[in-house]
Amino acid sequence: MSYSVSGPTEAGGTEVGPGRDLVLVHGWCCDSSTMAPVRERLVRRHRVLSIDLRGHGASLEWDDDGAAGAGWGRRLDQDQVLPAGLSAVTIDHYAADLRQACHDAGLRAPVVIGHSMGALVAVAAAAGPRAGHSPGGLVLLDPAPLTSARAAGFWLRAAEQSARDLDGRWRRSFAEGMFPEHGAAGRYRDHARVVDLMAGTPAAVAAGAARAMARFDGLGGLRQLSVPVLRIDAEEPEAVLDEIPQHVSWTDGRVVGAGHFAQLEVPEQVEAMVARWLTVTGLQGY
Repeated sequence: MSYSVSGPTEAGGTEVGPGRDLVLVHGWCCDSSTMAPVRERLVRRHRVLSIDLRGHGASLEWDDDGAAGAGWGRRLDQDQVLPAGLSAVTIDHYAADLRQACHDAGLRAPVVIGHSMGALVAVAAAAGPRAGHSPGGLVLLDPAPLTSARAAGFWLRAAEQSARDLDGRWRRSFAEGMFPEHGAAGRYRDHARVVDLMAGTPAAVAAGAARAMARFDGLGGLRQLSVPVLRIDAEEPEAVLDEIPQHVSWTDGRVVGAGHFAQLEVPEQVEAMVARWLTVTGLQGY
């Protein structure tokens, strides 16, 4: 599994003060580059781990036994058969990879910032057994649907579409819709790169990830949480939660003038909300 750690070399922080370890998790058919603008801001104060989930970005390689690795396989033929370790996945598989990366990197109770599908991975990672590297808090950036049966049906259909989408045309159209105009601010200037990235993800990986979202028990994951949560929605949120368990320390926020990829369009707003929430919850340092 491919990941990188940047920022202060010690978890104690920098000259400007202590910083909690952070983890950035990208969304469906994306990779760690889609979290880069907010990472560049957060590393001034925090040690930040950025991961490519299995089958995405630099984590598209496999051994003979189907175990996911990192490296050369990014530009393979779309119709190539992938091992089950990359295509027959669940959100819990992604979460286990995330927890292992946090352990290997020596992170301590990191706050996991997950975008879209990455938010589901964050919830699953925090809902698992507690350990020193388990998440100490969650930031859900315009999360994919967590509790909606209707959304689960959409993602099952999306999985079928993606499996047939060898030229990426369907995913390209889907991705284009993620970047609306915002008045005088216009459209995100680098949206074409993200659209190309989403369209270029192997069809089997896209289908497997969509199926994983459809089958994830988001409400069950939320009910197991024991850490604070900050949800940051787009100006027009992707999903509405049907239920938030009462025991969860939950904070809602919303960006202005940005769509689903707020971390690309308005990273300064995301950083400011995360920083304030870390301070209010006492999660800023150790």
